[in-house]
Amino acid sequence: MAMSLPEATRRLDQVDRLVSASYEQIYAAYQNSEQNSEQNSEQNSEQNEGLQVQTGFQGMPPALIRICFMNLLAARRSFATAIDLGCGNGVFALMAAALGWDSYGIDASEYLIEQAILLRDQLRAAGVIAMETRCEFAVGSIYPPESNTAYEDFVRQHAKNAITMPVGLPTTAYAQLGITLSAIDVIYAFTWSDQMPFLCQFLNTQAQEKAVFVLPHYRSVEGKFDEDLRLKSLPNPFPCPIFLGERE
Repeated sequence: MAMSLPEATRRLDQVDRLVSASYEQIYAAYQNSEQNSEQNSEQNSEQNEGLQVQTGFQGMPPALIRICFMNLLAARRSFATAIDLGCGNGVFALMAAALGWDSYGIDASEYLIEQAILLRDQLRAAGVIAMETRCEFAVGSIYPPESNTAYEDFVRQHAKNAITMPVGLPTTAYAQLGITLSAIDVIYAFTWSDQMPFLCQFLNTQAQEKAVFVLPHYRSVEGKFDEDLRLKSLPNPFPCPIFLGERE
């Protein structure tokens, strides 16, 4: 039985509130991390490395993600699975799971994945995410092992810094989650724009033909390599700056 629009809206709003509060906690932790780094404290060096130094985290406002889901619901398609690539604390995967879609998230930061799991468990306890709905997270690269060499070659040619183009991450996330990208209906990727050319080439070869893409950085760079995905926008009844599209 399809979820009613009022119920979907209620659940999305609950995720919005929890994720927004989580952002405040994460940014406070980052501020402490920066202060400790300035003090050059050996005691806090591991915490510093686990937070902003490795992730460069910038959270997408949950309200914008909520609008994305309203547009996806307006498309009146049957979505069953979603993945959040570069998930941070999991906002897209959590909202997808709140709608009853099996969802997955991958991020480079163990700290942020811990926050995503904490939010998921809170939402399950509140009855926002059903126990039977998969909502799983893994630490590692958003690229599987077979793409790792090509990605590292791309980084060597285009690298600007280690935050926007991290290498050497575990490539076991897809195996840990027990999924392949070709089985996913909706793909969200909030990566640094420096990665977008490689990401689009990767998605073009790995995603299923009918996948829907939600790509915050796509509009700003599509003129340079739109041919890699050849996407067209989905109808946008709820205006949002985040690109939603499918292959032409």
